Amino acid sequence: MQVIDGRALAREILNDTKHHIAKHGITPGLAILLVGQDPASHLYVQLKEKAASKIGVRFEKHLFPAATTQATIIQTIKTLNQRTDVHGIVVQLPLPKPLDENAVVEAIAPAKDVDGFHPENIRRLIEGKVVLVPALAQSIVALVRQPGIV
Repeated sequence: MQVIDGRALAREILNDTKHHIAKHGITPGLAILLVGQDPASHLYVQLKEKAASKIGVRFEKHLFPAATTQATIIQTIKTLNQRTDVHGIVVQLPLPKPLDENAVVEAIAPAKDVDGFHPENIRRLIEGKVVLVPALAQSIVALVRQPGIV
């Protein structure tokens, strides 16, 4: 059985990404929307912020109380879609009820959908016409490409 050192692989991916960013001379901007007080979601966003800091990604967190209206969240996404300094958008899931996760995710411009959950990006994935490969998929590919893994 092959044992994979996930932490070492994560460090390698972060280091490669940091060098790629530096080589291209841009500062990517990532906006994350976090609604409510779910402790796991807050921890996950903290980890994303820490990783972004390590690799030179400008990170902005948009926090909303659980009672925030869907219209307010979608308007924030629309504003972020228009900003040239924001290259990627993540809506941290799950969203509190009664918010409609599908409607919120669909508000993200497909080109800025970091998770790849927008219906247009899912369609492209199914058709083999992927424009933006989601980070989770890239991580899985990196794991599979490890020596000794089928």
